Amino acid sequence: LSERYGILLNMLFTINLYSSGMPVLNWFAVLYFAMAYWCDKISLLRVFRKPAQYDEQLAILCLTMMPVSSLMHVMFAVWMIGALPGQMLEVGGVTDLPIGPMLRDRIFKYNALPSLALLLIMVSWQLLSSTVGPVLMKCWRKIMDISDDDDFQTNPSFIEALQNLELSGLESY
Repeated sequence: LSERYGILLNMLFTINLYSSGMPVLNWFAVLYFAMAYWCDKISLLRVFRKPAQYDEQLAILCLTMMPVSSLMHVMFAVWMIGALPGQMLEVGGVTDLPIGPMLRDRIFKYNALPSLALLLIMVSWQLLSSTVGPVLMKCWRKIMDISDDDDFQTNPSFIEALQNLELSGLESY
């Protein structure tokens, strides 16, 4: 399973990175993930006998990597779209920024402006949610009079459920 996750993440990151410059890659992604789904489903139901015992850590790792993939996609979109011919954004002080002229010429074009705005929004959201977000959640819980004891009940991991004999159903597929 971990090898399969690695292959799927590699494909997802690669296609997500380059799809802003080559949108046809999105169709290859749809085709690849559909074929991977059906091949894994047939293998799981017809070939494999007993599922591997993994907990949720691998899935959580994949979820935490998705914002990184999105940021890389938008950064590459700014770079690729900025390479297209277009009119430069004439704002005072843009030429005085301490960045290279090639980077400045790519990111400050009108056709790259929406992607640049999205990139700035995504970066600021990530920074705010990791720094100010936990403090705001504590304040919100205090305002709404929600104590820490009222936390949502979590499900046990697969390994814990297996050890405590909480699983039911078929022993194999």
